[in-house]
Amino acid sequence: DGSWRLIDLDGAVKIGDEIGAKALSTAFMPPESTHVQGQEVMFRIRKFANALVAHPTLDIWSFMVVLYRAIAHKPLIEADDRDNLRSKREAMILATWGPKALFEALTDARAALVADGASDIEQLVACNLLCWGLQPKPQDRPQSFDEVLVHPFFAATKEADAAGVTE
Repeated sequence: DGSWRLIDLDGAVKIGDEIGAKALSTAFMPPESTHVQGQEVMFRIRKFANALVAHPTLDIWSFMVVLYRAIAHKPLIEADDRDNLRSKREAMILATWGPKALFEALTDARAALVADGASDIEQLVACNLLCWGLQPKPQDRPQSFDEVLVHPFFAATKEADAAGVTE
């Protein structure tokens, strides 16, 4: 019927509350959810003194991970069947996420867009949105979904809705 349904909300918390009462799906967590301790990557959850609190940028990162998979036809960082990062290597990629990892992800996304026949403008717009939403620092990402939805990536959808276009 074309409608969307949200699922797996048992780990949801209010903005400002600590995360981690329920096990995390680490493949969808942002870099700031991690803490490197020696050679180990720890996730900043409720049982630790520096627990991460819920903020819209955390959900925006998670949304961009899903969008990346849809565009690039592959996960941003390899995960297991339970949506957790597969190994220490993947956890370290997330924990040290920066310009190089972002560049590599955008290169792969652009290659997939080219293979899918996207125009140069469509490639630029999609990669721009991914770049904005997958920034290492939460303050550099969109601060709300209102900001995300005014991005040109969603303009074609809004124009089609306004014109009554259906597929």
